[in-house]
Amino acid sequence: MKRFLILIIAVCSLAACKKDGSPVSANIIGKWELHERRGGNIIPQDTIYQAGNGNILQFYADSTYKQYTNGTLSAQGVFHIIINGYRSGTDVYDELYFDNDVYFDYLISISGNSLILKPLMPDIGTTAYVRITN
Repeated sequence: MKRFLILIIAVCSLAACKKDGSPVSANIIGKWELHERRGGNIIPQDTIYQAGNGNILQFYADSTYKQYTNGTLSAQGVFHIIINGYRSGTDVYDELYFDNDVYFDYLISISGNSLILKPLMPDIGTTAYVRITN
């Protein structure tokens, strides 16, 4: 019986893994540069940013972050990710929270060197970042 339970737990754990084998919380560690903003009512138009624009999100393994706007530190604090934290119909998303703010979160996706942050508050719009270092 004990072996059967261990087998069931192992199979469930493997089935829950991300396609690349690493959880989003581990994949987010590194430095990301803003590449694009789309949609929303606060941002008047879709904007593409050139490389070297100085708009950086840096995520650290100790669950802290730093945000730079035009090369100047504009925010820092803690972040946390809830894996499979948001459901919409049959779709399931990971959520990212900054500074323990439980009222404002982002749906997060990482694919290769791209990080997409989509706030649940649609007026803000979606931001896309490109990884520049690990």
